[in-house]
Formats: sequence, structure tokens, C-alpha cells
Amino acid sequence: MCKSKNVQKTYFIVSEKVETPMSKNKKMLLCVSVVFLVSTIIGVFLNMLTGANEIYTFAWKRLFPSSAMAAYALFLYSRDFIDSAHQMGTRKLITAAAIGGSLMVGLNLLFGLLRARIGGDLLTQNQESLNATAATLPVVAFFVSLFCAPIVEETVFRFILQGWLRERIKQGGAPISVIIAGTLFALLHTGTPVDLIQYLPVGLLLGAIYEKTHCISLLICIHSFNNLIAFALQNM
Repeated sequence: MCKSKNVQKTYFIVSEKVETPMSKNKKMLLCVSVVFLVSTIIGVFLNMLTGANEIYTFAWKRLFPSSAMAAYALFLYSRDFIDSAHQMGTRKLITAAAIGGSLMVGLNLLFGLLRARIGGDLLTQNQESLNATAATLPVVAFFVSLFCAPIVEETVFRFILQGWLRERIKQGGAPISVIIAGTLFALLHTGTPVDLIQYLPVGLLLGAIYEKTHCISLLICIHSFNNLIAFALQNM
């Protein structure tokens, strides 16, 4: 007589923790806050010790924070950057970056002249600071302008902030998110109120392009292209 045995099989399900876009965004914003705070504190002490030496001031106000934040952005979002580039395609990405970069350069020149005519200086305080650094530390200024700044600024203002606002605002989320993110982007680069005349149209243009394409890699390329032209013009 055979006795039937009930064989109970036990399955072990190993749950792998998948990082959500929101958790990555929170980490990136925390990184921005911490790095900005630390660099500001160190910058204050260095200014006291060195008498506001231009090289040290730039190192701790721009080089250190932008490099740290760019590295962390690449660590968190490298897959997003690569995927967005693949979805657009290499040829289309290069063409769109050249067109968008040319538009950004054109807006900077046009509204820069308008800003100067209204009452501002020929160059914004932001550009004067970069020019002074480029004269002393050209390689460092080139690295920050072409790589660090575009990665950090487009990740924070377009990929994180604009994307988050678009999802949270029920009606008219797309245009409102472009306006808010573009305005904050402009304020970041503004030394005096009149500088908004130049930087606000640029911020709105970048936001509109991102809203149309949803390709963060394209925005980084456009921003880098603009900074490359500006760097080349100032060193001619």
C-alpha cells in the first residue's frame, strides 16, 4: 500500500529594491543643498584667510560644487541620459543640439544687447566672473562651463523641477512648469534685476525644448554648445 505524501514546496521570493525616480530626485536635491552649504561655508573662511583671492573664491564657489554635483548627477541619472539619447537617435540629437544651441546663442546676443541698451553693463556679473576666471584659469573655466554647469543645471531645472511641476499641476501644467523652472534658472544667473532681460528668455527656450522633446541629453548638449560659443568668443 502506497501512502501519498503531500510535498509542500516553499518558494523564497527575493525582493530587489528598485530606486524610483522620485527617490533619485530627492537624493540629487539633497546633494545640491549639502554641497552648496558646505562650499559656501568653506568659501567664507577661505575669503577671510586669503583676502578674497579670486582663484580660491572661484574654486569653492564654482569648481568644487559644480564638479561634485555633476559627478553625483551622472552617478544617479547616467541611464536616463543614455536612454534619452538613444530614443532620439545620434543624428537627430546632433542636428537638434546644433539648432537649439544656435537659438540659445542668438537669444543671448539679442537680449544681451537689449539689456545693455536699457541700462545694464555690456556683460552680466555672471559673465564677467567667468571671463575673469578664464583669464586666470582657462582650463578650469572651460571644464566648468562646458561639462559641469550644463549637466547640473539641466538636471535640476529641467529634468527634476520642470518634470515634477508638470506632473503635480493638473491644468496647464506644461506651460506653468516651463515658466517657473525657466524663471528660477534665470534668477540663478542674475546679478542685478536687469540681467533677467537676458536670462529669462533663455530659460524659457530651454524649458520649451525640453517640453517638446523630453530628452535631457539634448538639453545638456544645447547648453554646452552655447557655453562653448561664449567661451570661444571671449578668447578670440
